[in-house]
Amino acid sequence: MPIKVVKRYKIKEMLEMTGHTQYWLLDKLNENGHKCQYQQVNMWVNNKRRPSLDVLLTIADVFGMTDVRKLWEVK
Repeated sequence: MPIKVVKRYKIKEMLEMTGHTQYWLLDKLNENGHKCQYQQVNMWVNNKRRPSLDVLLTIADVFGMTDVRKLWEVK
C-alpha cells in the first residue's frame, strides 16, 4: 500500500466558503491558546508552510469539522 502524501491544505477554501478572513482565523487560534502571528496563518493559507497537527486540529474545530482529514488533499 503506497504512502499518501499531503499535497496541500484547504484552509483557504474553508475561509472563502465561510466568508471569514485570515485575521478571523488568527483571532480564533490565539483564543484557543496558540500563539500565532498573521504571517504564519498567511503561509498556511497559501500552502507555503504546514501547520502542526495541534494547530490543524484547532482549525478543524473552529470550522466545526469532525474529521481533520477534510482539511487536506493527498496525492
